[in-house]
Amino acid sequence: MLLARWVYIVIALIWFAAALFAVNWVGTNKFTEFDPKLQLSEAIMSLSFEDEFTELLPLSEINRANIGQIYHVFQGDCFCERLSESHRNSLNLWAQSNDVGYQQLDIREHPNLQQFIPSTPAVIVTNQQGDLVYFGPYSSGFGCFENSGLVDEKIDAYFAQENPSEKAYIQSEAEGCYCEVSKPLRWPD
Repeated sequence: MLLARWVYIVIALIWFAAALFAVNWVGTNKFTEFDPKLQLSEAIMSLSFEDEFTELLPLSEINRANIGQIYHVFQGDCFCERLSESHRNSLNLWAQSNDVGYQQLDIREHPNLQQFIPSTPAVIVTNQQGDLVYFGPYSSGFGCFENSGLVDEKIDAYFAQENPSEKAYIQSEAEGCYCEVSKPLRWPD
């Protein structure tokens, strides 16, 4: 009896140490800036940024039937993308009930977008005309969970308007769990 009790205590201590290590690892290795090299901040200085950026987004026939489109941007090997899955799913539910389309966008299949997208997970929202509504991370903070959403409040407000005229909201300044996108080799100008 006494031995079993000590085994449970040792197991509990090992579990606690492993959980503490995991939380510390995520906190020190994955809590970073969304735009650490300021590539997005620099790109948005251009007056033609929004047009150049949205022209690179893949379009499909289904997009034209909706009042907007959500692009979930990922790179596949990012731990932080798993943390944002519930947020992505809640956005998809919101999109279904608001006639907004959604699709996954693997950044590795769109190298031209990599010059503008500094980190994943990221989300891009456009309106029916293909104009940019929101671009940036899903949320900020330690876990980047859906209750700390940056995108939710912006798209809710935008699509709730009868005649939305608000300019695009581009969120480049955020800290949370993000993985930097490796930049492709650039072609010489």
